[in-house]
Amino acid sequence: MPDLDAIEQKRRVWERMYRGILIDGHVADHTWQLGMGDPPIFSAIDVPKMVRQLKDANVQYVYFDAIAIGGTFYNSEIYPQYKHPALGDYDFFGDFVQECDKQGILPCGYLLMNFYFTGRMAVENPNWRQKHPDGQDITQQRGNLTQPMYHVCINSSGREFYLTCAREITEKYDLAAYWLDGIEVPNCFCDHCRDRFKADTGLDMPLSEDGLHMKELRKWRHCIVDEYCRELREVIHSVRPEALVARNFWGGFWVGRRSNREWELFDPETNADTQDFISHETGGGNAVCSIWPRMLRAMAGDDKAVEMEVWRYNYPQPVGTQQIKSVPWLLAEMCSVIANGAKIQLYDNMYPDGTLEPVMIERVGTAYRYIEQCEPWLRGAEPVPYVGVFWSKHARELHATEGVARKPFLGVCQGLLRSQIPFGGLTNRGITPNALKKFSVVILPDINCMTEEEADAIRSYVANGGGLIVTFETSLYDLEGKRRQDFLLADVLGVRYVGDALTLNSFLKVTENHPVTEGIDKRMTLASQNNQQIVVQCETAKALGKLLYSYRNTYGAPPSHEETGYGGLFVNQYGHGRVVYFPGDLGTIYYDYGQPEYRRLLINAIRWVEGSAAPVVVEAPTSVEVTIYKQELKDRLIVHLVNFQSQTGRVYAPLPAANRWIGSHIEDVLPVYDLLLRILIPNGKRPGRVYEAPKGTTLEYCQDGRYIEVMIPKLDIHTMIAIELI
Repeated sequence: MPDLDAIEQKRRVWERMYRGILIDGHVADHTWQLGMGDPPIFSAIDVPKMVRQLKDANVQYVYFDAIAIGGTFYNSEIYPQYKHPALGDYDFFGDFVQECDKQGILPCGYLLMNFYFTGRMAVENPNWRQKHPDGQDITQQRGNLTQPMYHVCINSSGREFYLTCAREITEKYDLAAYWLDGIEVPNCFCDHCRDRFKADTGLDMPLSEDGLHMKELRKWRHCIVDEYCRELREVIHSVRPEALVARNFWGGFWVGRRSNREWELFDPETNADTQDFISHETGGGNAVCSIWPRMLRAMAGDDKAVEMEVWRYNYPQPVGTQQIKSVPWLLAEMCSVIANGAKIQLYDNMYPDGTLEPVMIERVGTAYRYIEQCEPWLRGAEPVPYVGVFWSKHARELHATEGVARKPFLGVCQGLLRSQIPFGGLTNRGITPNALKKFSVVILPDINCMTEEEADAIRSYVANGGGLIVTFETSLYDLEGKRRQDFLLADVLGVRYVGDALTLNSFLKVTENHPVTEGIDKRMTLASQNNQQIVVQCETAKALGKLLYSYRNTYGAPPSHEETGYGGLFVNQYGHGRVVYFPGDLGTIYYDYGQPEYRRLLINAIRWVEGSAAPVVVEAPTSVEVTIYKQELKDRLIVHLVNFQSQTGRVYAPLPAANRWIGSHIEDVLPVYDLLLRILIPNGKRPGRVYEAPKGTTLEYCQDGRYIEVMIPKLDIHTMIAIELI
């Protein structure tokens, strides 16, 4: 029997580290293809120097290639023919692991487990390749490669190759963690998949997007991926039960139909169960580094670490143009990650000759030295709950296109970030009375598809004093995508469904004075911006505004005052709780256009419905993000302030939509001065020392009931306010 205490102690070593790096060595098999001007492959390998560079950069753990695009980087006794030919007999991976041990860096493994394969492996195993419905190979052309790359079908014998390699690597090398990349949902129609789909389901595989049983095929494919992930983890744990295993969780929140990818039925909750920690690839950017860790924490639960990958360059960029990020840019993203409760994995590329970029390593070192100073205030910290935002896998499945499902969620989250409102993620598993009660406010951003059990949990939550904010078509559909005659939450909302607005461009006209409409000029009409609204009739709710239609026979005309007779914004009392309902898609409108009036309505709604006082209140520019944590063992509160300023406002043209959530370049960050914070002291406690960390500067404060007020003279990129409780 394994020693569970010993396993836990070994895992805790890695889990307590915050400064990781992944060295990507995807160098194609040069005997098969070589781009013009490429240097001799792996001609300048110097492993002691490479590891020393990482050590100087304050890196604590590193993922290094054992299996990459060009072949294996270790000496396999089972598959020696698939070693990267440029390495000969040299065990690059083994040498790297040994040198990391010598220099005090924790070695971890990067394994590419089915996405791309090239060279001899591809030539000798045509039966491993994924196929289109017409039997042609699924390939991908990337960068300057002269030959295509193939995708491995995990229902072929290629699966056994990867499982065997995972076992062999684990037996040969003592690795703390594994990062399994390339495990994507196979959009494959090969004979292996057709036969297994028939055996598992009794159905013939559909060969077109609208074919019979296509939904069953997508679900089956995702079950196959979960099965493969479980097998890989079981193989590794059978040899080293203490090793931590995760797949690249990229795609967990991407939705809709994409070429060769089918995220729309990907179940991130069940896939998270196949992993020991949750790690997500991303190019960076304020929203990504802030929102994704919160959602990954919701997926992971309380017992799994979360890791966010920050890239050396902005994404998306053409391969080969990966410009190095500036230090302020790296720091802003890294500080966003730690402020949202995750570890950092810096992604970097190894040059084809086997060397690292010295300027990048130097900049990482500068950033990581600051992160190291912050770590005493990170370990063991748990977020103080306030607002919970629901992301539903069922609602995602109902939408047909990528973006349509994520915009309501991301738009609301971005509005909260820019308003310094602490919030956490909620997933379908979290919609239970016990999980909901910790939040003062719950937001349902167009959760169109809802189960009876979820609706009952929401109903109970509000009746017992919870605050609820709802938008658009929430609860109007069942799990099969059929529209109900009325909202499943109609009694909670206090309205009944009538139909859809007659025009795509409709408008909200605020008419009533109310805390929810405070600061909104009633002379204005607020546009829905090509997002249709829902027409509802009041029951117990009160309308705070009117739904207006625009001119229907003109283009570019200002909004009319054509009355519809229906309301455009509603408040309701349900049991002991308060509810605000927006019949328009507030999240999508804000995501697409950033209208400040909609953000104001959202924040007003939170303040009006909140079931308990906010843990922290800050008035700051929209570039400032705020999170708050409790360190139980230290008995202190930690407030993070991150000043994330991109240069998007200074560019000639708007950023492409693909870049909106990735972020723009950061050359400098302008300080913010004289920030006033109001921090809620827990019942039964009183404040002791209040100081700025990691500086250690003591801060004066004054008491106002249960709140203390603290003035921050200057915020550059990041700081923490620590309140010792007594």
